[in-house]
Amino acid sequence: MKPDFFEIVEWQSKKIYREFYRADNFDAVPNERAFQSQAVCFVDKDTVVVFKDPNDHVGMPGGHIEDGETFEVTLAREIYEESACKLIKCGPTCYIKEWDEKSPESISFALRYWAVVKPLDEEVNDPCHSGRKRVIISFNEASEFLGWGKSADFLLKLASDKVKF
Repeated sequence: MKPDFFEIVEWQSKKIYREFYRADNFDAVPNERAFQSQAVCFVDKDTVVVFKDPNDHVGMPGGHIEDGETFEVTLAREIYEESACKLIKCGPTCYIKEWDEKSPESISFALRYWAVVKPLDEEVNDPCHSGRKRVIISFNEASEFLGWGKSADFLLKLASDKVKF
């Protein structure tokens, strides 16, 4: 199967190769190699939730899958921890197959979703990243805010096309 999008990124002094595949489910992903669930989180059709930390790192809510968690349980937990939002509903958009140039045999998969969320009246309390703040912005400003270039555009467009309110 040919990827829909490909990029090479520098992350923590490593060159990471990333192939993006559109998906209506994650049946093609080996469960033991899936390491992350993350979503474009919609408050409504025009507004999304992202986060920003004290070091100006920005992102979409999501994180690592813990032992015994399903992909969706991970997503709900991470959305709550990173953005103080409640997951209302979600669905798959794509998965990312990635590997480090120095160890191409260590392929892993990051799962991407669309999500409808409800911001809660509480502060973000992420146990892994202190000082993280929820940011609610216009969908049209999300790509520029994230600063991820074509990968952000790809993920945002997929989520916008698939989200069900």
